[in-house]
Amino acid sequence: MKKYPSERPTAERGGPTRPVSPARPARHLAIAMAPSGPPRAAVAAGGDRPPAGAGRSPRRSPARWFAHGRHNVSYLCVDRHVEAGHGERVAIHFEGAPGDSRAITYSQLKDEVCRAANALRELGVGTGDRVVIHLPALAETVIAMLACARIGAVHLLIRTAAGAHPDELAGARLVITADGSHHDGGAGPFGASVADVLAACTRAEHVLVVRRTGRPLAPSDERALWWHEVIARQPGRLAPEPYDARHPLFTLAPGGPRGSGEFLTRAGCLHRAVFDLRPQSDVYWCTADLASESGHSFVGYGPLANGATQVIYEGAPDTPPQDRFWQVIKKHRVSVLHTASDAIRSYLRWSEEAAGGFDRSGLRVLAAIEERPGPQMWIWRREHVGPTAGWELRAYPTGWPASALG
Repeated sequence: MKKYPSERPTAERGGPTRPVSPARPARHLAIAMAPSGPPRAAVAAGGDRPPAGAGRSPRRSPARWFAHGRHNVSYLCVDRHVEAGHGERVAIHFEGAPGDSRAITYSQLKDEVCRAANALRELGVGTGDRVVIHLPALAETVIAMLACARIGAVHLLIRTAAGAHPDELAGARLVITADGSHHDGGAGPFGASVADVLAACTRAEHVLVVRRTGRPLAPSDERALWWHEVIARQPGRLAPEPYDARHPLFTLAPGGPRGSGEFLTRAGCLHRAVFDLRPQSDVYWCTADLASESGHSFVGYGPLANGATQVIYEGAPDTPPQDRFWQVIKKHRVSVLHTASDAIRSYLRWSEEAAGGFDRSGLRVLAAIEERPGPQMWIWRREHVGPTAGWELRAYPTGWPASALG
């Protein structure tokens, strides 16, 4: 029988060769993260106490994620990388739609998160309190998420008031929003829903406003405080407190709360395995909406849990010109791009007119969510991105399919 590179002999049975399933890495990943898996999966996620229930078999009793294990997500995503000597590694390349940019190292990110966490405590936010984050794709969005995790608060990241249950908004202790956004190329208000969000958060005593455009907050709210003014007076140190691994990290609208231990293990493992991440050299960029589950997993927490360098871009794919994506890829030397299938179809329409003239040789992996690539995508990938590799289908253990070029 002719042997192909994707086949290997079954020496243990002395039988003929058999093909290796392309989904095998993802299947192994699912086994490694299952509640019945070995306790080392929980230890890898970090914690100051061995997880008693991580190895419990669901056949014997209901599965429990990291029972009695304790950790701090903010520490796992930031502090431990600084302690490992990677403090000068860039954690976030922020790219604004107007062209402004900002590089934040892990050491700087730690200081920013500590200041934001101290600010939340000053404003009365405590463990278990809900914080509504209504922000565009900014570095401050991720900093606010990590600040909540550091003090055990539960954040709810939304785009519109209609995206969350009224009771969840009404019970929020604090709202973090912005004075506007450059998402569509110009300085405009951040969505028409800001008034609805502020009106729905009746229990919130304060509204932290990130100054992005210089526009007055519309509508004006007597609870409003400028983010930069409150942050500036805070110390850059705050020891992370360990919380139960099943303590809710955030609430997804819709979908309910997510436990920190289960979520971080899944997001970190998926991010590293599906995208073949190499934290020492890769620059990763995920274009997902931060308010989505993909955004939480592959922008907010997954890359930082793995010590990666990532790009956060404020604008739309074609804002201001259609070649904006390629400009960002060239500027930051992006090697792993995770985007939506619709975005790739837009690139298909724009073709070489948008991509021409930009160095794409460093783009090692191109991953598209939700769809297996069709013939047009195959051809476009080879002609306009590069013929270095073919498409490979990989499936998320959670059921989210992804097609990856790598």
